[in-house]
Amino acid sequence: MEIIPAIIGKDFDEVEEKFDQVENLVRWVQFDIMDGLFTENESWPYFDFKEEPENLEYLDFVRTDTVKAELHLMVKHPEKHLSKWIEAGVDRVLVHYEATSEEVLNDIIEELEQAEVQVGIALKLETSIDVLDNFIDKLDVVQLMGIAEIGSYGIQFNEKVYDKIKGLRARYPGATIEVDGGVSLENAKKLIEVGVDNLVIGSAIFKSENIPETILKFRSII
Repeated sequence: MEIIPAIIGKDFDEVEEKFDQVENLVRWVQFDIMDGLFTENESWPYFDFKEEPENLEYLDFVRTDTVKAELHLMVKHPEKHLSKWIEAGVDRVLVHYEATSEEVLNDIIEELEQAEVQVGIALKLETSIDVLDNFIDKLDVVQLMGIAEIGSYGIQFNEKVYDKIKGLRARYPGATIEVDGGVSLENAKKLIEVGVDNLVIGSAIFKSENIPETILKFRSII
């Protein structure tokens, strides 16, 4: 079970600041990347460079023994800049099923495997788990979204994801399941009870008055 802080930043300074706040408190962090095309909002590095995120080398700061870096790509055509993210040194990449074709998804998975980078597929709330049948044996993790509108902090948690988690756990007992979006101290216990392995947490951590204390509270639940 992992508590994974989700980092969104409009610029690199915000990303680095949030990373520094949690680096010594957890084993994994997630960087949320939005291009403003697949999502309504955009984030670093697309906020600065639109369709050409050219400053990915800044992510070298995650090359540390203290924490592993997971990338949540909320972008159209994630294959376009995949090699840059691999070179930046991330440990795991999550790609949305809805962002490209199944053929390209298979190519992405193969490229990540060859680079010895862990791979996961993320599903929007309305996307059926049936789409995982052709991929599940190749995945290190499946991420389910707990909110209807992805790519924003503070969106209300949608309880429909509980049944989706149960269905995923029953269908693929060995899968590692993450939930991202709307995770809070109020719903964390039930998420674990219905089968979640990892909790990806954004605003509940970074908008709290005491980040270390909040992470400890989540740990006490798991």
